[in-house]
Amino acid sequence: MEDSCDTVADKGDTSRHIIEGDDVGAQKLSWRSVVAAVFILTVEMCERLTYYSVTANQMLFSTSILQLSAPLAVKIHQVFAGTSLILPLFGGYIADCMSGRYNAILGSGFIYVVGLVLIPASAMDYRPLFCTDEDGSQFDLDLTTRRVYYYIALVCIAVGTGGIKATVGPFGAQQVEEYGKGAVRSFFNWFYWFINVGSTIAFTAVAYVQQDISFTWGYVIPLISMVTSLFFLVVTRGFYRHIPPGESSVKLALGVVHEAVRRRGDGQPFFQSPRKRYGGSYDDETVSGVIAFGKVLLLLLPLAGFGACYFQAQSITYLQSLRMDVTLGNFAIPVAAIGIFNTIAVLILIPFVDRVLYPCMERIGRPFTLLKRIGVGMIIAMIGVVVSGVVEIFRKREIATSGGMIQTLGGQDFRSSHYSVFLQIPQIVIGGMSEVFTFVPAFEFGFTQVPSSMQGMMQGAVLALSGLGNYIGTGVLAAVSAATHNDPWLSDDLNTCHAEYLLFLMGGILIIVTVIFTVASLLYRSTPTQDDDVKEGTAH
Repeated sequence: MEDSCDTVADKGDTSRHIIEGDDVGAQKLSWRSVVAAVFILTVEMCERLTYYSVTANQMLFSTSILQLSAPLAVKIHQVFAGTSLILPLFGGYIADCMSGRYNAILGSGFIYVVGLVLIPASAMDYRPLFCTDEDGSQFDLDLTTRRVYYYIALVCIAVGTGGIKATVGPFGAQQVEEYGKGAVRSFFNWFYWFINVGSTIAFTAVAYVQQDISFTWGYVIPLISMVTSLFFLVVTRGFYRHIPPGESSVKLALGVVHEAVRRRGDGQPFFQSPRKRYGGSYDDETVSGVIAFGKVLLLLLPLAGFGACYFQAQSITYLQSLRMDVTLGNFAIPVAAIGIFNTIAVLILIPFVDRVLYPCMERIGRPFTLLKRIGVGMIIAMIGVVVSGVVEIFRKREIATSGGMIQTLGGQDFRSSHYSVFLQIPQIVIGGMSEVFTFVPAFEFGFTQVPSSMQGMMQGAVLALSGLGNYIGTGVLAAVSAATHNDPWLSDDLNTCHAEYLLFLMGGILIIVTVIFTVASLLYRSTPTQDDDVKEGTAH
């Protein structure tokens, strides 16, 4: 999911240049602009490689090295992922209003590095390096210290990725925007490609090192990657086009809301009082834009519930993978690598629906509008969650019949089914399909419904809703754990608990979320603004 969201969210902050800018794309890019764009793309690739290297085997590291329970490992993973999606809102604000984009990337990168130093420090075996007592006993960090290092590291990494995610795409686009919309579009095409290069390396090569060689070295790789990218960012500073910070749309929107609340007793409707014609401080376009923003945000609130179920299912799928046969011949594939099929599904499906499915629906007079796509995506996600639950039932039944087998992954022994981990491909592919039909049109819908001045804020808000879903999922898991204490639905031993019940519960919640969204979409009416030319048909 995050690959798709990364790209569309970052597009939103600069897409107004694609719409409003003069098309001077016939001009050739200067070598200086090309070099600047390439280095920024490299920074993005290294950051995504780094982030996914941290998350790829996060739960295995938590349960094996830090000896945390599986439910706690899931909660930590979801809170971290959610925070990483919410913080770009603040990172974008700081870059736009205070520091400027280059400084925001650089500063966030340094905070990132602090976390990347602490993670291998929490994984490292110190005993071969130190002898502290006369009898030759060796020094090693206790579990509490390792966990503290790890928690601090996750905070630093979340802050770092939040600052970079919000800024690096718009900063790259500003290097080429003077050459027209074609150059900007080309930059974002390559931007998406570099994101997927970074994530693919993380989920395959780095995940293999972590699982089969050493978590310490597996976490040193992303540290080297980030330090290298920051080094090149510093030495190439003179190549970049810098724009000083200015007024943020977030600050503007908060100002409108504050004035509406402050003057609510003046006898005017709530959002009329901030307008200049009613004695307020803001023009009609700004106020109408804030109203449009609020209406879209309310409509898309069910995405938080969707994200809660989607990310919870992803976490359980990973725990399920650990307890299935990961061998391919004589080679043990990295557990995290199975997630590559999600990326493949997204990469194949996006051009298919864009070039084939949606145009065909238009031609037969049944346009597949953005809101319809979101609803279909929620239904697809529900199917994927149910399939995951069915796989879990058959996986446990096979272990009960055959006794299973013992396989060691990341230094931890798991009693696993003889069923191949590749049986998870359908549920993972279905998950990728749900991304294409839910998250991608959600970003596009938000973009088309607000004025250009608020498109970046809208994209960040939709991304934050996805992050909120992780928090909601954590709350649901905590409630379920408390209610099923005597017969747990999720525990350290996935073979004896009822994870399938939890997955089916997520499917039921998705049905409710889909109904709520459908009703809300039928009631939704767009708000006219002076930017109505950017809106497209989003009929229900």
